Amino acid sequence: MKKSFVLITRSYKYGGYCIAGFDMETKQWIRLVTSGDPYKNEIPKSVFEPFDDLDILEVETVRAESYGCQTENFVLDRAVPPVRKGRLSFYELLDSGYVKAPPTIFGNVLSYLSEEETARQRTSLGLFKVQSLVFDYFVGDDGKPHYRSKFLYEGKQYSGLSVTDPIYRKDGFAGGTIEHALLVVSLPAVPYPNGKYYKFIAKIFPLSAEEAARIKTAPSVISAPRPRIFARDFPDASRDSISLAVHFLQSLAEGRDPDTNAVLDPVLILSPSYEAWLRYCVKTMMKASAGEKIGRTDKKTTYLLRGNIGKIQLSDDPIPASKLSQRVNAVCEPYGKKLTAVAIGAFFLQAGMLREESAGRKRKFPTELGRTYGIGTEQRITGNGIRYFIILYGRAAQQFFVDNIDRCVEVLDGSARR
Repeated sequence: MKKSFVLITRSYKYGGYCIAGFDMETKQWIRLVTSGDPYKNEIPKSVFEPFDDLDILEVETVRAESYGCQTENFVLDRAVPPVRKGRLSFYELLDSGYVKAPPTIFGNVLSYLSEEETARQRTSLGLFKVQSLVFDYFVGDDGKPHYRSKFLYEGKQYSGLSVTDPIYRKDGFAGGTIEHALLVVSLPAVPYPNGKYYKFIAKIFPLSAEEAARIKTAPSVISAPRPRIFARDFPDASRDSISLAVHFLQSLAEGRDPDTNAVLDPVLILSPSYEAWLRYCVKTMMKASAGEKIGRTDKKTTYLLRGNIGKIQLSDDPIPASKLSQRVNAVCEPYGKKLTAVAIGAFFLQAGMLREESAGRKRKFPTELGRTYGIGTEQRITGNGIRYFIILYGRAAQQFFVDNIDRCVEVLDGSARR
């Protein structure tokens, strides 16, 4: 039978994955397994590696296969590959009743349940909003790493829960804290040798303070919701680009400067680089929503400076393109693409201030327009006595470049091919 479900977690299990999500028809949890044997029913990683969390997938299942408290299990038909049908927005995950708020997580505040307590459970999966999540990782007496955590839920302290989310099951998170988060907590079908059924953190969704507050006040039925865009609504492959675009657009919509979070100076939004960023962000979001791949070249505008343009140091003395690019890059965003001297030369060539001649190899010379902006050439000699010419840009040319820096974006791809 076909099942349409939203992929919520791919958690670590015996070298494979424990796959779980919400059935799109019933809105209930569904866990995919390969057999009725709870010790050997993990899904091979390769089956779901092509997909991302929040993808809506269509899968073929053989039968329901409940085992103990794991009432959600369905055996996956491995002969039929999963098919991506769309995505669930993070907004909908927060506001559509998926997040539960019982007084305790599976009936107590411990890291495990007894056999008697487990027998009373009607489900083995839950999505809970928590606070002050701390990663408590250590090497045990057995010489193996142990990935534990502690957090607050409904005002109560929980500790000792094992993290099986592969993203956070890494030593680099040791001692780290996430102030607000959604946790998928899972119960095993069978106890450990000591008879305890340990709770596992199968998925961690970090939340902003605004997102966390939204869950608490979200009604069960929503009318006229405020539109909201989340980077998590899109595939991992383009997550970095989308995160930048989302941050920029949401900041502008809320009247905040994307760089400083201060009240936005209305003059800034009229600047050339803000206009270029806006075009880039809209293009990025449109491509992502259409399922198109967003590659590295699509991040070409990320070196733009927005509110930092005024910090570029201009020189009264003529300087080469290499020095101008250095001064731009000195104040650019740390995650941005660096501006190159080649791109600057291509910009002035397109602006009609330089011309290009071929005499053995291509060389650029100032045009009459370029000379009016203080662009000139200077002859220099290498240590080996070889003479060469370098183009120097006067202050007027430097200012023209800064005032029109968004146009440099349009020639970056072309300059890279020269």
